[in-house]
Amino acid sequence: MTALAIDPSEIKITDYRAIRDRLMLGGAIPKPVLDALVLREHAVEEREEKVARAEAASVVRARDLSAREWDLDRRERAFALRLGEEAAAETQAPSIARPPLRTILIVVARRWGVEVDDLIATRRTQKLVEPRRAFYAISRQLTLRSVAEIGRMLSRDHTTALHHIIRAEPIMVELRQALTAGTGLDSWVEAYYRKVAG
Repeated sequence: MTALAIDPSEIKITDYRAIRDRLMLGGAIPKPVLDALVLREHAVEEREEKVARAEAASVVRARDLSAREWDLDRRERAFALRLGEEAAAETQAPSIARPPLRTILIVVARRWGVEVDDLIATRRTQKLVEPRRAFYAISRQLTLRSVAEIGRMLSRDHTTALHHIIRAEPIMVELRQALTAGTGLDSWVEAYYRKVAG
């Protein structure tokens, strides 16, 4: 039988078919080829060991990260609890009566001499702009409602409500300085009306 010549530099890990054919023909595989295969097998084993070490290190890092996240979560919950307690203390301390949005809307409409339905309607006449702006600003000042909730009361988007609240801010700054914390709804509406009309 003729020996098939296999050069070790030509062997790749995937050349198992050539090696199998060589063995089936009864030929011997030269020592350099076997050495090359052994070296490659050792290289594969080393790579597998590196991957296993990296996976183990990854698990350790993940556990460490998980512990840090748990600690951070615990601290955030404690902070939120403290904030909640402070907010509860603030809301309980002055005991200010917070009027419902519907009541604010009725008082504003009555002071400006317009109907509540007109304020809710889609018309944009000048005589309705200021009462709507007053409603938005006073509602934001006297209630704990979000801008979106205040806007929905007049069938408007939160951006519309926010626009009017920002536009009314110079007036509201003056009113906050002039009025005390326990001032009622009627006083706020009357003071706003005088600032705008005056």
